Amino acid sequence: MARHANWDLAEHLLKVILPGSTKMTINGLAETPYEIWQPFDIEGREVTEVARDLASRCAHLKGPLIIVNDASYKLPNGPHFVDASRLSEFVDSFPDNFDSAFVSGSMIIAAPATGEIVAVDDENLIAHIKGRPAFSLSQHYAEGLNSTPPGWP
Repeated sequence: MARHANWDLAEHLLKVILPGSTKMTINGLAETPYEIWQPFDIEGREVTEVARDLASRCAHLKGPLIIVNDASYKLPNGPHFVDASRLSEFVDSFPDNFDSAFVSGSMIIAAPATGEIVAVDDENLIAHIKGRPAFSLSQHYAEGLNSTPPGWP
């Protein structure tokens, strides 16, 4: 079966962030203490409310993010890569761009530069997991995000 090209990179970075992890799924995460999981209602609220709530709980994340949600498993999509500074914009435009709710079940958002993971379980739970950074960002990273290449409008 064909697999999106970004899966190997996403899973490699997850294994660096959280050693013992095997896949970008809730069951693939290394064992986490039960007490870090908190209630997070994904079934009793409107999908846009859930998505915005999750984005606000990820506001502290920095650098590039790897997002794996239900839409990621459709071959043309794969894991999503977006900078944390653009997460809210990505979340808001997600239904139009991918014909899917941003949060529709279990999902993982990993920040390799800080070693943080936000995991949502379809059992209406959320966890903030602190792992180890997979890499560091150059001082020019943020500047590059806010600049326009020469010749672009």
